[in-house]
Amino acid sequence: MLRKLHEQPFVTAAGYEISADDVLTVTRSLLLWPERWHELATVLRQLDAGIAGQQVSDLIDESYSPDADDALNVITCADVANPTADPQLLRRQRQEINTAALYAHYLPLHEYPLEMCDLWPYRGKDRPHMPVASAALPPLLFVAQRYDPTTPYRNAQVMASAFKSPLITRERDGHTLALNGIDSCVDESVVEYLLAPKKPRRDKVCR
Repeated sequence: MLRKLHEQPFVTAAGYEISADDVLTVTRSLLLWPERWHELATVLRQLDAGIAGQQVSDLIDESYSPDADDALNVITCADVANPTADPQLLRRQRQEINTAALYAHYLPLHEYPLEMCDLWPYRGKDRPHMPVASAALPPLLFVAQRYDPTTPYRNAQVMASAFKSPLITRERDGHTLALNGIDSCVDESVVEYLLAPKKPRRDKVCR
């Protein structure tokens, strides 16, 4: 499907053009939320059958969220920007990464251009470090899903260990969790923590 759309984008009856990159974007967006997988399946089925309509174009439009992207770009650049980096070296590195990780028979539309952080005027100030728990810090509670596609479970384990705090693990997939009505086991534990944050707690698994 990606190869086909790359060679000839699909145009809906309303004149909306759908490219291979659009399919990748909507897939990345909807895969985060299990309750929306049926919508992603609809997009892929309709495109595969060549009958994509307004619902598909609306979902693709929704997956491009400029406000969220702008905020993430600014945060990322404040962390990692390197204004003195060699632009040609950056392009070559990106080309090598993309070449090593291609989808079969599909080439991305872009040609490894410079990105926002390459043009950021200030050097990023992010320095990796291990957090140190202060004695004055109130007790913390960490919550994570084993198969979260965007915030790795291993990071939650490391943070809980660094702060000597309990970790609630939900043995499922999806992104964001606490107090969303997704899992009563998790929600009840979080509410109990908020009502009595100093009560000793152990790690807990919700299935």
